[in-house]
Amino acid sequence: MASERSLYAKMRLVLEDADRQSTVDGKLADEILARGHPSFLTLQYDAGKDDYVWRPSRRAVLRAVNVAKRLSFLSEDGALTAVGESATRSERSFRRETAESLQRVLSDAGATARRLEEGSRNLLRQAPPRLPTARALWDLIGPDLSQGDFSRFLSLLADVGGATTEQRKVYTRFERVERTRQAR
Repeated sequence: MASERSLYAKMRLVLEDADRQSTVDGKLADEILARGHPSFLTLQYDAGKDDYVWRPSRRAVLRAVNVAKRLSFLSEDGALTAVGESATRSERSFRRETAESLQRVLSDAGATARRLEEGSRNLLRQAPPRLPTARALWDLIGPDLSQGDFSRFLSLLADVGGATTEQRKVYTRFERVERTRQAR
């Protein structure tokens, strides 16, 4: 299961907060930050104390909000979309909607489930074998995503059950999530 500081947990919090919002207008990130969720705490340097202290991170909140927008869970003004509303219904629907949205974004960038699966298998069969990490897959496939986004998306895909990992961040299998409901 994903830790409370994972992108998975942050996405859940963003969608829950967006679902409770009565006002949007781009203030979602500010309201999430004001709530002080422990998931968004990061170590930051305090010059006055000459030490690192745990503080809410605006950057972490904005990153989670931007991923939710990229996956079509939120509109540009921070309101839940139909996909986002569906994802907030239950844990199972969150996992399904997230996996479908991630696979759509990855496919649009040229990293289909088939290419990821073949790339993973090819890396393991090379002489000498290479571990199919996010970096190795990114180098091999060359998707139209930054290496950081690609790595975050693969980790999130594994967290929602769309990819199987052995050890940490070594991807061994990718599954295609099929739509089981009517088209919108």
